[in-house]
Amino acid sequence: MDAEVQTRKKYYNTEDDSSRRETTSLPGHPVMPVHTAEVLRQVEESGVIPGGWVGGDAWFGSVATSVEVFKRFSVNSTFIVKNNQDFFPMKALHAVLTARHGDRPAGHWVTMTTTISGVPLIAVAYAWSQNRVSYFISTCGSTEVSPIKYESKFEDAWGNTSFKLINRPKLAHFLYEYLPLIDEHNKQRQNILALEKVWLTKDVWFRNVTTLLGQCTVDMHRCSRNRMIEKGVSPSKVDSIRILKFTDMMCGGLKQWPKPKQHFLIVGNEYGKGDGRLTRIYGKDGERTKPPTKQQEQQGRNIGNAYVRNCFVCRGYLSKKGKQINNQTFFWCSKCRMPLCRTDRSKDEEFGPPGSRHLTCVDAHYYASHNSVICCGKIHGQKEQFPKEEQLSLHPRRSSRKLVYGGGFVHFICD
Repeated sequence: MDAEVQTRKKYYNTEDDSSRRETTSLPGHPVMPVHTAEVLRQVEESGVIPGGWVGGDAWFGSVATSVEVFKRFSVNSTFIVKNNQDFFPMKALHAVLTARHGDRPAGHWVTMTTTISGVPLIAVAYAWSQNRVSYFISTCGSTEVSPIKYESKFEDAWGNTSFKLINRPKLAHFLYEYLPLIDEHNKQRQNILALEKVWLTKDVWFRNVTTLLGQCTVDMHRCSRNRMIEKGVSPSKVDSIRILKFTDMMCGGLKQWPKPKQHFLIVGNEYGKGDGRLTRIYGKDGERTKPPTKQQEQQGRNIGNAYVRNCFVCRGYLSKKGKQINNQTFFWCSKCRMPLCRTDRSKDEEFGPPGSRHLTCVDAHYYASHNSVICCGKIHGQKEQFPKEEQLSLHPRRSSRKLVYGGGFVHFICD
């Protein structure tokens, strides 16, 4: 989190001097960590009564957090410890666990107790698999074996999902019963609402806005459910309003956004194949431009050239020299992805005398017969070639005979 934002929040700096950091009750009185200040604000604003309990995952967990929560609010706590290891005997716990149980530690744990600044603490190292260990710090709870065992799932030699039951302490079981509630919010946003899977989020800023909108939607859904419960709505009706149904209700009264004028051409189609719409040519991920080349990056560009193809209908005509005509286009048929240009070629002498072509390439594509090579049908391949036997030359044929003048008569000599 931004340091400038943290300095304006409670418990990070002292109340009498905003430029002086708050200190903890740990030996040496180190400054207040950011995560501990956040937990203190959460406990205070949540109204947890003295003697209550709070828990959290590894970002919030540390010895400083447990000590400060108990010293300031008389509230017990249990946290997972991972990165915030100050005053926590992680290496010692792991060494004892390894010495006692070797390479088969699953279902075993090691406990150490101490008192810091008058706060009793329990440090636990619990191996929930043969190579995974979780660490806990708590001011309350029991380290006896929980009657409800941990269900460890794994894949057997035949690829089937199997499981085995592993012992765990009551302290860890109690915390794990509540930790999924923290992840339930993200699960609703990422897996159920899943705006990122519905909207193309290639732009990093649009991706952030999409995530923020998803979080706000889930918060509003949960707030609405709580209000319904307060008003006495039956639990079955409250549970029936899922997140997707809630979003439909929330967006049902929105005014439809006016669509801008589309940059594609609508033409008739007597054979009913295709919808007559041209769209921009795009890549495999929906992007309309290629990645920039090294030369373009040196010029300060962050996008490359647009995707272009040679118009397939234009490739069906021959120039005066008998060569295939290639005209690049940014568009293709939205139905079959055949590259098509929208230029009027009726006066283009490259194809022949003026008036030789009375249809644009788009018209020719959508009015073509079913058995024509340019009709709208199957998906057009990128490497598909125009058949040479189908190519057409609209240029008038010129005689190769030479004129020889002599004696007042014209003689034709054929080559």
